[in-house]
Amino acid sequence: DGEQTSPTSPAIGPDGTVSLAWPRIADTGGAIPATEVALSRFAPGATTATSATLARSDDASAALPQLGAAPDGSLLATWVEADFALNFSFHGMHIAADGTRSAPARARDVPVTIFPIGPTPFLQTYVPQADALGGGLLGVVTGFAIPGMGGPSSVSTQIFDAAPPVVTADVPTSAVVGTPVSFATSVSDRVATELLWEFGDESESRSRAPRHRYAEVGTYAVTLTARDAAGNETVVRRQLTITPPPVQPGPPAPLPPAPRPAARASAALKLTTASRSGAKVTLAGTIARSASGRVTLVYTQKLGRRTIRATTTATIAKGHWSTTLRLGRALARAPRRGATVTVSYAGDADTLAASAKRAVSTPKAKRPQRKRR
Repeated sequence: DGEQTSPTSPAIGPDGTVSLAWPRIADTGGAIPATEVALSRFAPGATTATSATLARSDDASAALPQLGAAPDGSLLATWVEADFALNFSFHGMHIAADGTRSAPARARDVPVTIFPIGPTPFLQTYVPQADALGGGLLGVVTGFAIPGMGGPSSVSTQIFDAAPPVVTADVPTSAVVGTPVSFATSVSDRVATELLWEFGDESESRSRAPRHRYAEVGTYAVTLTARDAAGNETVVRRQLTITPPPVQPGPPAPLPPAPRPAARASAALKLTTASRSGAKVTLAGTIARSASGRVTLVYTQKLGRRTIRATTTATIAKGHWSTTLRLGRALARAPRRGATVTVSYAGDADTLAASAKRAVSTPKAKRPQRKRR
């Protein structure tokens, strides 16, 4: 497996898992061997564990691996690499509790310094403390107090951020041209984050909740970029369609004039016959041929101070009507003079209403002829 050196930086997880990291030399068969950073994880109570390679460098030296355990069982592994010109760089990797590893990342703005201590230079030391977001806090030894040599001891802290900001963007799918469009976002990150909205029409905003008006109809690509202090970026892209303003409805069309009802014909109602013979009254008359239905007839007779009436109806047929009214006992005994009959028509869709009145006539009795001698 290659030449190994002593393991460093043990880290103990919340379940008792012990993780060890160390640098080792891998034999490549060439003149210059490769260096690796290895990791082993020991289950609770175990005395053996397999090793895995975290990083390998064929043209540089990897050293000083350090581990930090997070509360969720994940690890932050850090190490320093140096090339042949002694240019140092700081690297890190997030290892999930199930062993899934992120790609190695080079930390920005994390200096690596060599402290000259006597004849042996001492490389600046980093002590990581992991978190569950793929990064962590670094305790950086920046100075040493050596007995007899003076100089203060100092330690600073830096944030190692391997994860981009978590961003949600609220972008409407459509809006009306010329009206203000509201945008909003929420961002979570362990360090300060800068925002840049690009609205697709060469306009920008750095506000968390900007408002913007579009001057032209069309489809625009809206882009939100969130960049944290470690240089990690998250980009969200949405499409927004700008539509013309809705067409305002005009005044309602005027209603057509209501049709005028057709003129109705005159009933031309006539009572041509009103003749009484005993208790029988014969009634007949004429009416316009447009009329239909029935006519109502009322026979009226005064008996002293009383007025007695008898009513009947007659069916209209082709402009004529007729009927026979039989009087009751009181009217049949009454004198035959002074009786009247009134006929009335209620009207219909084609014919107007009308009425007519006529005195009841009584045929004269024939005188008996004398026999000639």
